[in-house]
Amino acid sequence: MKLKQLTINNIASIEQAEIRFDAHPLKDESLFLICGSTGAGKSTVLDAICLALFGTTPRMSVAGNDAFQPVGASESVTLQNPAQLLRHGASQASVSLTFVGNDGELYESIWSVRVKRSGNLDSAKWSLRSLSLNGKYWEKKGEVEDEIQRVVGAKFSDFTKTTMLAQGDFAQFLKSKAIDKANILQGLFGDDIYERIGKKIFEVHKEKEQEKRDLQKEMESHKLLTSEEIEQRNSLLNTTRRQVAEKTKLKAEIDAKAEWKKRKADMSQSFQMNEEKRKTLLAGIEGELYRNQSLVIKQWGESSQAIAWMNQRKDKSNALVLAKEKEASFLSRFQLMCRGIKGEQCSLEENNRRLKEISEAMANCSDAERRMFDQSETIVEKLDQAQRTRKKAQDCRAKLKETESLLTNSLAEVESSEKKFTEMKAQEEALQQRVDEAGRELLSMDPNGDLLARHTSISDLSNRLSTLKDKLALWLSLQKEEEFIRQELAKEEQKELALETAKKQADVDFEKADLAYKAAARAVNDMAKELRRSLRQGEPCPVCGQVVHSVFSDEHFLSVLAEPEEARKRCEAEQRRISSLLEASKQLIVKYKRECEVKSQTEKSAQLDFEGLKSSVVASYAELKMVCEEKNFSSLADLSDEMEKMGATAVALKERVLELNRIQAKRAEAQKAKDEQHLITEEQKKVCDVVKKKRDDLQNEIKNNKELCTREEEEERSVLVQLEGMMAIADWRKRYEADAPSLVVQVQELSKKYEDWKENQKMLATKIEVSQRDLEFLESTMRAIVEKTSWTVPTVEPQPMANLPKASALLQSGISEWKQEMVGLERNISEMSQHLDAFFAEHVDLDEERLSFLSANYTSESISKLVAEHEKTENEYATICGECNSLKNGILEMDSHSPLFSEQEKDWQEVDFRNQSALLQEELSSCNQMIGSITRELESDEETRKHVGKLSLKMEEVSKEEERWFRLNEKLGDSTGSKFKRLALRLVFDNLLQNANRYLRSFDDNFELAKQEGFVIEVKDYRSNRNLSSSSLSGGQQFMVSLALALGLADMADSSRCASDTIFIDEGFGTLSEDYLANVMDCLEKLHQTTGKRVGIISHVERLRERIATQIVVEGGNTSVPSRVKVVCME
Repeated sequence: MKLKQLTINNIASIEQAEIRFDAHPLKDESLFLICGSTGAGKSTVLDAICLALFGTTPRMSVAGNDAFQPVGASESVTLQNPAQLLRHGASQASVSLTFVGNDGELYESIWSVRVKRSGNLDSAKWSLRSLSLNGKYWEKKGEVEDEIQRVVGAKFSDFTKTTMLAQGDFAQFLKSKAIDKANILQGLFGDDIYERIGKKIFEVHKEKEQEKRDLQKEMESHKLLTSEEIEQRNSLLNTTRRQVAEKTKLKAEIDAKAEWKKRKADMSQSFQMNEEKRKTLLAGIEGELYRNQSLVIKQWGESSQAIAWMNQRKDKSNALVLAKEKEASFLSRFQLMCRGIKGEQCSLEENNRRLKEISEAMANCSDAERRMFDQSETIVEKLDQAQRTRKKAQDCRAKLKETESLLTNSLAEVESSEKKFTEMKAQEEALQQRVDEAGRELLSMDPNGDLLARHTSISDLSNRLSTLKDKLALWLSLQKEEEFIRQELAKEEQKELALETAKKQADVDFEKADLAYKAAARAVNDMAKELRRSLRQGEPCPVCGQVVHSVFSDEHFLSVLAEPEEARKRCEAEQRRISSLLEASKQLIVKYKRECEVKSQTEKSAQLDFEGLKSSVVASYAELKMVCEEKNFSSLADLSDEMEKMGATAVALKERVLELNRIQAKRAEAQKAKDEQHLITEEQKKVCDVVKKKRDDLQNEIKNNKELCTREEEEERSVLVQLEGMMAIADWRKRYEADAPSLVVQVQELSKKYEDWKENQKMLATKIEVSQRDLEFLESTMRAIVEKTSWTVPTVEPQPMANLPKASALLQSGISEWKQEMVGLERNISEMSQHLDAFFAEHVDLDEERLSFLSANYTSESISKLVAEHEKTENEYATICGECNSLKNGILEMDSHSPLFSEQEKDWQEVDFRNQSALLQEELSSCNQMIGSITRELESDEETRKHVGKLSLKMEEVSKEEERWFRLNEKLGDSTGSKFKRLALRLVFDNLLQNANRYLRSFDDNFELAKQEGFVIEVKDYRSNRNLSSSSLSGGQQFMVSLALALGLADMADSSRCASDTIFIDEGFGTLSEDYLANVMDCLEKLHQTTGKRVGIISHVERLRERIATQIVVEGGNTSVPSRVKVVCME
């Protein structure tokens, strides 16, 4: 990662700053200094970088969970909330960092916070934007964290241990516990991959083991045939195949006989059936019905045309009768037409009369009236216009009076609103004076603006004193616990010596008892053998001469050994008891020793924690300019006293803070009242503006209304003058003044009446012309009808009819068509009669009655069907005759080729050949099943042998593979992956110490870092020839060792995911002597040449300001004057 530009806005004491790491002079400098007075804001520069990248700062991440209430806010804020870095008095703050990520892309990360209207701090916002062409943007917290970690290559905790060594946390890696060191190394260098590899090795080994077991199980599950079993099955297979061949041949012969028998029976049966069918068909052909049908077919074929003529003549005769019946209808329509013509003549006479009346009335009108009637529309429009203008003028006069009344009221409102606005403005000025007084009181209470920060620092210090007391109590408690365990260990060791002595004595006693028991057992055994050899049941005893009734049993002889055996068991039980106690004592001693080691390490760790926190507390005392002595932290009592003093100080500050908050609340209340009054005043000002605007609008409206009234009155007079030459009604001006609407109605009615005369005159002239034309046409049509029918025109009453010309034309065409139809029918009937007479003369066996019979009972379709049936019957008879001859010849042929039947089959018609064939088929199926079963068994055995061979080869491969994974798992693998992880972390840790020693030797070649078990670091001091723990180092030595480790980590991070081109070191150089400081500075200046890294040092040490030319100077830093940041080059 490469830093480009940092922009700070209202963070802590810095109001505005811009630092360009990619511009002169920082761009080309390997070493630069961030300097300034205490509290100016040097560490704020590092805080700003961390805020932009991670949304938090090193100081905030270790702060307690206590909360405080910012000035002017109603909600508390925790000490861990970075939003509290908002500069005092500012309403918003932001940090912007432009950098090049590990992927080579340019990014901009922005962190910001603002104050809400309520005075409370809003939630901080954090975003990341890619400045490359893709322009991706992230604003969700989870997305930003993931993407920052990807492009930076480290989490916040790793970043502050390798790249940004913050104030108070510089030696954290050196002092951290072994497990914390391992976690840091794993997080920085991705050693979790070794854990995953170790797990994967373990899992693969398990898979290979399981694969080997599965193969073994599969091989054992396959059963193979022996050579004897294979030979038996092949012999049985050959025998069965010979049986199948014999039975197949026999079955073929039987099937042939069965087929011959079936075919002959089928052919005999078919011959009998066909013969019966032939006789039936022959009887039908020779029957009377068949002969009659043949006659009908013959006569139909000869007389089909004559039948058609006869039917046509009949149809034409019927049509002629119907045509003659139409004459009455046409005559009725002719008479109706005559009445219609009479009505049309009467209508013509009436229209002539009405036209004469209208013409006389129009002739009586004067020229002036006719001109008025012609211009009636214009006159009505002018009269309406005059009425509208008069109405507008009247409305304007009425509205003018109303507006003048409103203007009087508006003037009064303007005067009242201006007076109220003046009063409200005076109230607002009085409230502003109260706000100013409260501000001056706040300034007198907290002139530097650091009261709240000091209270926060004191509270934090009080909490750390409490933590320090707890750590001291833990350390002392662990010392007591270790001492108690050591005392118990000494007791148990003395007990072990006593038990070992008792164990030796118990071993001697058991050995004696065992020897005594074995000697007694040999003596008893010898005696039993002698007695059983010498004494026989029923014989006299050689000693006493009495008859021996029974020989001693084994139980009797064993009872003699009961006492020595019991003694042996007691000694053995005592031996086991003492051995058990001794083993328990040894295990307890091991346990106590292990607990002593653990307690010792824990006690050392607790001591380191206490010393580290104590150093931090002492530094905090120095920052707060408070007196502090080392002896105040030497005992729990001293710490309790110091805590009471610090608590009293915190209480006093809290009371001042509460008073400050009260004054701030008072000021906020006054400000709120002033703001509310300001809003009210502004609203009243708006009211004044509205009232004044209303007054001005009314004055303009009055002026406009007066002008409008004048224009409308002038327009009315002009319209009336124009009407003077148009009106032909006497005294029309008086009537207009009295009742203008009635005058308009009269003009409209007179004009309409005149227009109606003109329209009727035109309409009547048109009707007369049409009627004359229609009458001429009707008279010619009637003359034509009379000529064709010889009808006379009757005397009738007039009857109006619609569409009279069309009706007369239709009547004329209908009569013409009717006359033509009559002539045609009569001609057709005569022709059909002539054709029939000629036909009957030629066919004397047929007459009209026979033709009528054929026509009534048959059709062409039925005759065709009858012909088809006859042809079918004759064809079927011919076919049956052929089949009968063929079957008869076939039977004779089969008899000549009959199969050879045995003596038992002479009566072959009674033999069931099908049943015999079925029985043989069952036997063949059984044999084939046996052949298939044996064949499949042999084939399956062969396939199984091949498969087992492949499995055997695969088993060799899997066994070799499993052996390789077994050796690998034995060295590196386990279920958790910790074995490989520990090995990898030890290698990384060794590499870290090598890198750190390279830097440490450049600082002072008398020191070297060495590794103890469990990631514990010790320092070899060649000057005093002794090993030192990190807690026993002086301040300067501890700084050099921590710096060497940090530079070593940074070197290793170069090749990991969290490489950065700049390392920041915050304080610690003041602990170095002149020689050490010179060596360290020489090494840091060479760092850029060897690794390409730049080093930024934050310090107020004057010697560094003299040596380092390029500086980021932070000046100022109080409530009234914010800090200024500038980049300078002193050369």
